[in-house]
Amino acid sequence: MGIFDAIKIKKDLERLEKAAQEDPTAYNLTALVKRYWELNDIDNAIRVAKQALDRFPDVDEVFEIYSRLRKNQAQTEIDTLKKLIEERPNPAIFAQLSEIYMDLRDEDTALHYCRKSIEMFPNDDSAYLIIGELRLRRFYMDLLVKDGRLAMEYLEKTIEINNKNYKALVALAKFYL
Repeated sequence: MGIFDAIKIKKDLERLEKAAQEDPTAYNLTALVKRYWELNDIDNAIRVAKQALDRFPDVDEVFEIYSRLRKNQAQTEIDTLKKLIEERPNPAIFAQLSEIYMDLRDEDTALHYCRKSIEMFPNDDSAYLIIGELRLRRFYMDLLVKDGRLAMEYLEKTIEINNKNYKALVALAKFYL
């Protein structure tokens, strides 16, 4: 790549950054994310993708690009955690893996690892909390009574195991209000 190519890339990136700052539409933000990704600037790509997702949570393209970036970034961590689960499982590893999948909105996989954690470590509160949070998210999105009931059960189980789990206490308080 020559000096003129580098200047052209820099100008293009500045143009996209300015457009995203002045008019932060889903289109402008995803264009900037894609450009960062093309330039292999993954940290900035994820940062802008997260901003776009916060502003436009219902735009499929925004979620898809964030999810792909996050999954690429997390893949090494996912592989490491899966290997640790095989070698010496513990509830903290299951929770980390579940939370990564929860962040990627792969709820079924997150629930799978939570259930495995509960089978192996029934007296640890972390998996119950994650399932409660997932069910609560589903309840608020779909307003299904089943999800609300399950969220309440899992959050209450979390508090039964650890009555100082503030995340469960806050989530239940908000749910009851």
